[in-house]
Amino acid sequence: MEQLGRGYWTEMTLAEASEGAEDGSGAQKALFGFLNDLVNRYEKLLPYDPETTERWETTALMKIERDGKAETLYAYDVTLEDVPDVLRTLDVMEAAARMREAEEKRHKDEECKERNRIRAKERRQRKKLGEW
Repeated sequence: MEQLGRGYWTEMTLAEASEGAEDGSGAQKALFGFLNDLVNRYEKLLPYDPETTERWETTALMKIERDGKAETLYAYDVTLEDVPDVLRTLDVMEAAARMREAEEKRHKDEECKERNRIRAKERRQRKKLGEW
């Protein structure tokens, strides 16, 4: 069996890992699964807007933070060396998604509160007129 150096695994891209994942070693299958999960997680955390969705679907470019600078990386060129930067980017995206969800919930709660206030006012008016 051929001995593969450390650089082989850290520099193997998702595309390269997928080429032999079916008949490859257990490590290659695990690497493919791990890198593929990262890409899927990134896709799920993208904010929904038509432009972002279309750009992702046509180019599969990931925007990641590396050494404090924004960088664009083709999703299937992610390597193990890129994983720490991708994970940090995913953490930031998850925090942004939680903030968006909290803002949406707050907005919906405010709308519900306003609807309930209007309904209560109408009920009081109807009760006063004897319609209730």
